[in-house]
Amino acid sequence: SAAGRCGADAHGGVPSLVLLRRALCGEAPAARAVRRRPSMGAGASVDQNDIEQPSLLSIAEVRSSSERDKYRIGYKRNEEILERQEHHCGVVGYQSTSRHMRPLMQEKLECSLSYLDDVGMSYGDDQRRHQGHTQVHSDLLTNGGPVRVICPLGDGATVACSSSGGPLWVYNWREGREVSRMRCGEDGGGRGADCAVLRMCVAREDGGLLASGDQHGKMVLWDLHGPRMATEARLHQGAITGLNWDAESDALVTASEDTHLMVYDIASQTVVDRTKPASHTCGYGVPSTALELAGVGKSKLFLVGGTDGKLRCWSRDDGGLRRQCTLLCNSAQPSRCLMAHDGWRAVVATCPADPVLCGGNPGRGGLLLFDIRKLSDSGGGSALLAEHRARGYGLATASQAPPGCIDMALAPGRNGETVALCCTDGVIRAFNLDMVAGGQLYHATEADGGAQDLEPDWNFDVVAQHDGGRYPPPYPCAIACTDRRFVVTASTSPSLSVWRRSAVDEPYGHSDYVRPPQPKLVLRSRCAPLKLAPSSSAGAQAFGFSYGTTLATIHDSLERDRCRSAHHVVA
Repeated sequence: SAAGRCGADAHGGVPSLVLLRRALCGEAPAARAVRRRPSMGAGASVDQNDIEQPSLLSIAEVRSSSERDKYRIGYKRNEEILERQEHHCGVVGYQSTSRHMRPLMQEKLECSLSYLDDVGMSYGDDQRRHQGHTQVHSDLLTNGGPVRVICPLGDGATVACSSSGGPLWVYNWREGREVSRMRCGEDGGGRGADCAVLRMCVAREDGGLLASGDQHGKMVLWDLHGPRMATEARLHQGAITGLNWDAESDALVTASEDTHLMVYDIASQTVVDRTKPASHTCGYGVPSTALELAGVGKSKLFLVGGTDGKLRCWSRDDGGLRRQCTLLCNSAQPSRCLMAHDGWRAVVATCPADPVLCGGNPGRGGLLLFDIRKLSDSGGGSALLAEHRARGYGLATASQAPPGCIDMALAPGRNGETVALCCTDGVIRAFNLDMVAGGQLYHATEADGGAQDLEPDWNFDVVAQHDGGRYPPPYPCAIACTDRRFVVTASTSPSLSVWRRSAVDEPYGHSDYVRPPQPKLVLRSRCAPLKLAPSSSAGAQAFGFSYGTTLATIHDSLERDRCRSAHHVVA
């Protein structure tokens, strides 16, 4: 261009881009070059004050190419680092919008030792190749005791766990790491709370707000972004045994051993409705044991279980809370009550009731299936569709398990059916709620001839392989389903395990290969306490590693190397 030619003329014929490159490289400015004059015959001459300029600019071109290569290599290296960091975050990734995962994401971003994640991933891959699953260790299981309540947070990989010793912690099983800790005291250990959390529920659609109810009647809202305590209120005089979130009204419904039923508005942080059975009426003075919500809109139905072996139905509308009817549970107190995915079947897990309140002959407990469309004040006999009574015995691990159904979770089946997974008789029993013992499907017009027998589709012992051989024998004490495929169980050993539900028609190998029968649950990940870890291998002992602390030892070594390298560079 004309401007470029003028710039070149002003500097003795050297282009401005070359001068700029020389200035960036720190070179001294070149001497003023001379333009060659046209020859005028044999006597042509050149000005003696000028210096000849080399006709080859190969050095400038090499430097320019070298700079371009340096920038390209640096850009490629940065892209590799970003891809590796994104892979470190697993399925969550940097595009995660879950508030409960932000503490873990912030820790990853602030970690100066990114190679520690590489070591962790390689260590997990080696574990999967060697033993088929990954295994991590947590001091919360050592100090806090067994996990009694598991609450999925909605992303399929993160659960909130409540230990019997008081701590409350969020665990991501795909990462194999604890996202956050609460109720753990100033030192972060497992002995910070004076009581245990009995019930938990998610109080926001994105899983960022967690509600908990403890043995002293306190209801706490936890903001998992920090985490921090958002709200604390003592709603009951007794332990909170039922806690549910009503998404339509943004309120929490609580039931307690003090027989009160309360509705707590989250926005105004006030109790907007409360009731208890009137004097000399059904349920007066009977502690509550379970709670579930049914219905849509403003008209809600509250199912409240009691220690007398009954399930009372309360309705809430513009007129307040009123008791509608009472369902008999075969002299067994409800321990968990959940609504099936169709919205009209109530699944009730039961344990033996209080002998004094139930008339001196408590039942063994088990599983009950009710049709809430057939509720009546005649005892609920017509509403009972099917039942399963616990046998009171199971495998060898069931000798120390409490009778009845301790905990229960619902999961969708492969064909759209509803499957109930129950901690019963020391094992996990699976019930297809759309099938009866005779193989007939439930319909709305059936069950007129009384309750039908509900038999389990399969039984599975989740403690025999890894937690067996201990005394007293451990048993499963909590269960939850994160999604269609994965099940989280807790045992009294203590341990926390993640299982994958296997399918019969799952593709595997050649089409002509006859695959052997697969177990119903396949272990995917396991979290164990540090004190119960097996002995270290000889190779690990040679390097000073102890089982369960390998990654921590590597982290300390890398940190010392980084500090030493930084000291040498500064010196």
